[in-house]
Amino acid sequence: MFYDTEKNDHGLEYNPFKSLVVPRAIGWLSTLSPEGVVNLAPFSQWTMLNFDPPHVMISAGAHPDKNRLKDTVWNIEQTGEFVFNMATYDLREEVNLSSNFVGPEVDEMAMAGLRQRPQKWSSHPVSQNRRSIWNAAGSPPSPYPPTILAITAAW
Repeated sequence: MFYDTEKNDHGLEYNPFKSLVVPRAIGWLSTLSPEGVVNLAPFSQWTMLNFDPPHVMISAGAHPDKNRLKDTVWNIEQTGEFVFNMATYDLREEVNLSSNFVGPEVDEMAMAGLRQRPQKWSSHPVSQNRRSIWNAAGSPPSPYPPTILAITAAW
């Protein structure tokens, strides 16, 4: 099969582009809005860029309503921080709940039924249920087209 991403004429039910690179680990990012509301969202478009110094990158598409940034991206831009929580199989239901698009006023950690605990190194809360965690300070977003926003984080 020849797949032209511009024509997108593959004839399949779903666009196959996201399935071309597998396995794709899920990054579960928690952020805190300037108003103090917790955002928790899964991202499959993230990767480690380097280990010395450690850098990760997330790529967030446009919000479905196309009129604003996703809450995760907005919060990172405003606060300069995010927390990476590992999305593990035993937390799959909570990860799925946190993937719903809700308003920025909704505490998505509470919505997913997760309890928070404070961190020593950040004001951003983490789930008590988490398996591993990275706290990161975000750099300014890269100048990509408006539908793609890449954020590189260094520890």
